[in-house]
Amino acid sequence: MAGWVCAACTALLPVPVAATGAQPALSGDESVLTRFSPLQGPLANPERGLAGWAFDLARPWAQGIAAEARAGYRLQRSHIQLDDFRTRDLSPAFLARLEQGFAIVREAGVKVIPRFSYNSPAADFLLRLGAADAALPQVLRHIEQLGPVMRANADVIAYLEAGFIGAWGEWHSSGSGLDSPTAKAQVRDALLAHFPGDRFILFRDPADLRRWYPDPAAAAAARMGMHNDCFLSGDTDADTYPDPTLRDYAAGLARQAPFGGETCAHTPLRTRCDQVLAEGARYRLTWLNRYGAMAKFEPAWRAQGCHARVLASIGYRFELVSLTHPSQVDPASGVSMRLGLRNTGWSRLHNRRALVVGFSEVDTGERIEHRLEALDATQWLPGPPASLIEQTLVVPAPPAGRWRISLGLPDPAPSLAADVRYAIRFANADQVPDGARWDAALGRFDTGAVVSVRAPR
Repeated sequence: MAGWVCAACTALLPVPVAATGAQPALSGDESVLTRFSPLQGPLANPERGLAGWAFDLARPWAQGIAAEARAGYRLQRSHIQLDDFRTRDLSPAFLARLEQGFAIVREAGVKVIPRFSYNSPAADFLLRLGAADAALPQVLRHIEQLGPVMRANADVIAYLEAGFIGAWGEWHSSGSGLDSPTAKAQVRDALLAHFPGDRFILFRDPADLRRWYPDPAAAAAARMGMHNDCFLSGDTDADTYPDPTLRDYAAGLARQAPFGGETCAHTPLRTRCDQVLAEGARYRLTWLNRYGAMAKFEPAWRAQGCHARVLASIGYRFELVSLTHPSQVDPASGVSMRLGLRNTGWSRLHNRRALVVGFSEVDTGERIEHRLEALDATQWLPGPPASLIEQTLVVPAPPAGRWRISLGLPDPAPSLAADVRYAIRFANADQVPDGARWDAALGRFDTGAVVSVRAPR
């Protein structure tokens, strides 16, 4: 790669990245401008959107996970029960079943949000409150045991929920005293030490996060985000925000860290379109459980006409706007391109991905790709309003010939990079007359743009 520079960057990409090589300008032969059309409506993409159910990965149900995947849920939640191990170490058989569960997730082409709990059955609400967890030393030992499995399967983990403490692993109502500030801090530190170091850990209570990090930016830098499991429920979201200033803290954290969760039956439910549109944008909603109390919310959103907009807005949504490049280049020069795009979703992308620029020879079909490691899609921030992000990309010129240009965002994990199910699809419609289209076989957007590379003189 000859390098890249950020030209005419807006405030949405405030940190300049130094070029890694010579940077030819958009010069020489006449430049070609290609404009792209947005795609309307919801779009299934990794690590965002309505989240399906992966059940308990230590008791894996392949058919259920696959059915959720076929229904379009690229992100799924899993509550993993540790009830049988409250007083003893995790068994080799349990860890082997958990490995099998992750393998099933990978085979289904989805990612998961795991949460471990000693106390999650849905049977009787009151019985859950104050029921026993494991003792703190046993919890810390379990986290240590789980660490190798979680790190080995980080490729299919989108985010992690802190879990382990209290009813449903939601860090309250612990019968073993795990919801004390001291115990919470020890569990937090163990999770950060043993679980994947490049994934956010989401906590249920914004008061815990604010106590640890009064500045929400510091919490995000420490890989901490939030899950609100009573989103849009009552004035305080079922006591998630007993202090109104906690809402401001959560909104500040969500500018840089994932914010997700679920709806719950705590009334009064706030099911109006203006409420979900305002709070989805304010908290940069990254994902939302498709279950919970959604049977109450989705019909209301449909009746009021915002359902498709909500589903399209949850998480990131990258829309290509334009691509400018020279019509011809010399083989010794690089190909410089100016790319314009927008993030029209509510959230940023939270797990790093590099843009891939591909060239496909028009006559022979030969294909060459360049991965622009310095161009990180997590920096493509949402609005409001969704501002134009302009970047200049510079890649080595392919051999002599006529080359179609494609753009892609494959998964960065080597185990998933070639799996198109994990590629991010741009929110752009096919433009048949111009040749611009989503190539489902490659997981790339074929821009329809062609650059000619002259034969060596």
